[in-house]
Amino acid sequence: PAPVGQSLLQSPTLTTDSLSSSPSLCGSLVSCCVSSSFLQSHLTRIQPGSTNQLFKEMASKQPIGYKCCIAGVLLLLLASVAALVAVAVIQDTWGFKDYSYEYGIVIDSGSSRSNIYLYMWPGEKENETGVVTEQMNCGVAGNGISEMKVDKEKDAKSMAAFKGCIENITEAIPAEKRNTTTLFLGATAGMRLLQELDEQRSSEIMEDLREYLSSLPFIFQNASIISGQEEGLYGWITKNTWNKYVRPEGEKTVGSMDLGGASTQIAFAVQSNLSGPDYLPVKLYGYPYTVYTHSFLCYGKHEAGRMILDKVVRESSDPNYIPNPCYPEGYNVTLSASDIYDTQCNKKPNTTTQINNSSLWVLATRTSA
Repeated sequence: PAPVGQSLLQSPTLTTDSLSSSPSLCGSLVSCCVSSSFLQSHLTRIQPGSTNQLFKEMASKQPIGYKCCIAGVLLLLLASVAALVAVAVIQDTWGFKDYSYEYGIVIDSGSSRSNIYLYMWPGEKENETGVVTEQMNCGVAGNGISEMKVDKEKDAKSMAAFKGCIENITEAIPAEKRNTTTLFLGATAGMRLLQELDEQRSSEIMEDLREYLSSLPFIFQNASIISGQEEGLYGWITKNTWNKYVRPEGEKTVGSMDLGGASTQIAFAVQSNLSGPDYLPVKLYGYPYTVYTHSFLCYGKHEAGRMILDKVVRESSDPNYIPNPCYPEGYNVTLSASDIYDTQCNKKPNTTTQINNSSLWVLATRTSA
């Protein structure tokens, strides 16, 4: 009986007659739904010449098999819907949408203040370049880092403000992404001037910042004083990326001019065959560019203002009352020599009247009366 039963289960007649009108999945379900006791009771008593009777009895069981097939398909559909709902709930609970993004922190330490930026971009790059969006910007209260290492009390306030911004930025980053978030600090013209004036103090400031930033729960990359060319190039990239001028290929780019506190940068794309210290190559979204960039040190807002005050002082005949044609009518202010000449951009005038840091001048405009 066993060999006969095996030949029946492998019979093309059984497969064609019983399951040909059902999908393969349903056929499997029908086979599973056919009672094992039914098969056992019939296969053990098969006699030669009785196969037709077996087929008739199995055919009479087909309605039960199709009902089982329908029930199985419905069960699979319900299970699929339940799985999709579960995935959606988990994504909403765990925030998978946020976790698909990468984060980066850039600290822009200018001559007058520091700004801390949080950027975000999809993990999948577009033509080898991330599509970056700014998520947060925190301005650090107080003076720029170039004013540190002079007054300990002011330094403490500056660091407290610095840490406050870092805490706000940290809270905006998902906890699971903090240990993969990169952190950079770039110091600009204020520190470039200090480096020329007092290299030791400049080095101490940068070392203290590196020590603090490396203790944060991020991937600390570097804290450095960037060159004027780098500053101009980064400004050009920012302007053209934000306005999508570099995407797609063929779009016209725009030049940029960055007026800082101690310097001004200009940058624009040029022909690719030009070369020199002010020509820098850059590749964005798979397309190469050559950018001319130049930094004009001492021609930022604050340093240019000091040069104007220097000219006003030099041309005045009365050190106790110096008219300044750039001030609003009726305005006056008392300044010390250090407010004007404590930088590399302004040298103290060589006059018969001794000028030191304690010298005081009243700069004003005469009233209309």
